[in-house]
Amino acid sequence: MRKVHALKRRLRSPEQTEARILQAAEEVFGEKGYANATIADVVEIARVSRGAFYLYFDNKDDVFKTLVARVIADLFEVTTRRSSGTIRNRVETSTRNYLEAFARHRQILRCLFEVSNSNAEMARMHNEFRGRFIERIRRHLERNISLGLCHRMDTRIASYALGLMIEGVGYSWLVSRFEPWPGGFELEPVVQQLTDLWCRAAYKDGVADLVSSRQT
Repeated sequence: MRKVHALKRRLRSPEQTEARILQAAEEVFGEKGYANATIADVVEIARVSRGAFYLYFDNKDDVFKTLVARVIADLFEVTTRRSSGTIRNRVETSTRNYLEAFARHRQILRCLFEVSNSNAEMARMHNEFRGRFIERIRRHLERNISLGLCHRMDTRIASYALGLMIEGVGYSWLVSRFEPWPGGFELEPVVQQLTDLWCRAAYKDGVADLVSSRQT
């Protein structure tokens, strides 16, 4: 049996081995949190040697940063996908995609929020993503103010508030599992309410129901 396992390890491609390590690391961080996760846990679940681990990653921080980078890339990608319909449709689709990605990556995001308070590199990665997300909202607001579609506003403060509103709901509800009332929330009502808040705050009356060729 040991010979069979050894043969399987030799037949794995570098990409397969790295993927196994990352999958195992995500499971370990999700179960134990960042502080309690160890490389020993990762290699045991991945069924690779410590030597194989160190061929791909320098340490626990390195494998975690790789996972965080993949999560951040997915969060940003799902909110920049082109969608059709009214301006409201586009805000709604972007919000739904973002919350679904938050739910999909809740374990790594929980660790990221946990470790960002004590790890400057993780805090930098987190804030860099936040900054890109908020800047994208700011540019959208600026463009639509110039077109007469949005209320006049301080777009820096407005984009900061709107961006962190969506992130705050995603983290508190989907990551921390904080629900102050029995029964909790369903995804679609949350998406619709956040979309309403966004559209009422940003757009002039009725504008959000117009079809726009511009990307939200």
